[in-house]
Amino acid sequence: KMAILTIEDATGTADAVMFSNVYGQFGHLLEDDQPKFFMGRLDHSRGDAQIIVDRLVPIDGHPLEQGTVQVMVRPGKLDGDALGLLESTKSFLLEPVDPSDLSLGKSARPVEMIVETPQAWVLVEPKAIGKVTLRPELVKRIAGELGEDSVRLAGGVSVELNKEDDRRKQYAKN
Repeated sequence: KMAILTIEDATGTADAVMFSNVYGQFGHLLEDDQPKFFMGRLDHSRGDAQIIVDRLVPIDGHPLEQGTVQVMVRPGKLDGDALGLLESTKSFLLEPVDPSDLSLGKSARPVEMIVETPQAWVLVEPKAIGKVTLRPELVKRIAGELGEDSVRLAGGVSVELNKEDDRRKQYAKN
């Protein structure tokens, strides 16, 4: 078995292929509609670009590298009260973390703020913020203030057990 997929993010859609060896390992992760990371390489050999999937990971997978939380401030949001907008975003990032989030294995990540202007992207490293725990309610609040595509995790690599690992874990329990 193999799979031909159309994957979508905030910027659009792309065709993807999971060959049989990858489908055998990670095909079980396609059974739900939860968001996922698709890792692979871009192939142009058949005309339009398509992604050859090497690994599929649920967004709530187990992190291998934590990555950096990037908060993007788009040009359309800079009209008027840019300082107030940045201050409210900073207040969201400084809110205390619920201890139960930390007990679920969510760890703190460094933060970068990127202010996008028509001429350039300006990287702001908010030293006063330090690290934040990336959690759904934080992403929703920042997205409500700065727009839907304003928060992303950059450089993180997540690891998900493949089907064989799941079977080994079941046998170990029995």
